[in-house]
Amino acid sequence: MFHGRVSIRRRELLVVTAGVVATLAVVTYLAASSFLTAISTPFSRIPPANPAAGYELEIGSEGGMAVRVAIGADGAGCDRLVASERLYTACLVAVNLDARLIGASALGRLNSERTPALDALVWRARLDGDASVCAEGGLSGDFLIECEQLATADRYEVRDSGFVVRVPRASD
Repeated sequence: MFHGRVSIRRRELLVVTAGVVATLAVVTYLAASSFLTAISTPFSRIPPANPAAGYELEIGSEGGMAVRVAIGADGAGCDRLVASERLYTACLVAVNLDARLIGASALGRLNSERTPALDALVWRARLDGDASVCAEGGLSGDFLIECEQLATADRYEVRDSGFVVRVPRASD
């Protein structure tokens, strides 16, 4: 008789334990699911890490005719400028829509020496019709003043290694 009660108690204990374990499993699943949803939601609203866009340039040679060249968001079309490291690099970097990425391409030399990043910031500012791109890219001092002036100039062209590159303004 005593043996039967123990058996019933063991069964009751087993049923209660199974219920507690199942409840803990459900609670753990819901908590983990809520946590993962909470931490992934802010990231789903962040734009791509490197937003880029294509644009158009006029590329010519010294004394020659310029042709309008479409530059793809992946830099396709910049290969025409490969003979000029400065212009080729500026062309590739200017596809970035985030001015901070353009400025960072100078690898710490942005405000201490003339780099393709300065050219690329001027290009992006002209293409966007927004001289504030220069400051957003990290320029300061004389380079900032130069960039803002070139960004708003009626006409802008840069010459290097026999190439002449004209960058239109957004309003052109």
